[in-house]
Amino acid sequence: MSNNAYDVFSVSNAGALGATPVVTPSDNALPFSFTFDGEGNVVATEASNSSVDTYRVNADGTLTSLGSVSDGATALCWISGANGYFFGSNAGSGTISSFDESAQGVPALVDATAASAHAGTTDSVVSPDGSFLYVESGGAGTLDAYAIGAGGTLTPIETLFNIPVAAEGIAAS
Repeated sequence: MSNNAYDVFSVSNAGALGATPVVTPSDNALPFSFTFDGEGNVVATEASNSSVDTYRVNADGTLTSLGSVSDGATALCWISGANGYFFGSNAGSGTISSFDESAQGVPALVDATAASAHAGTTDSVVSPDGSFLYVESGGAGTLDAYAIGAGGTLTPIETLFNIPVAAEGIAAS
């Protein structure tokens, strides 16, 4: 993702990347992160208007926009998905929003403030079984754990403090 666009590279059977990407402009400025839904569509955050945008990946590497929805927060950066729901970290608002999709892949806002977090909420990851969401707030030096419930609800479990401020990156296994 660069210059308000998505770069899609072909990948050979040996894992080598194609020399030139296929570039598709984003629906909104500042594409930041993405994941994939169960159909293989791109589910992306575009931070300029704090939106989740979905795109179908075409055989030629181009992307076709399926829809866009804003959560009305500030700086939707990271996104993680579980059980048909997607959770966006709003760095500027210190909140987590939840989303789902229609059968056609159009994103919909479920809850603009599914959970409150801490300043600089950025990276997130879902446990392999889809039961827990972990969100790093680099601005506050915290790591929050949430249980993912029915309908994509989030229930706080605990907060770890004293994570290095401005820390980036998180994984769960």
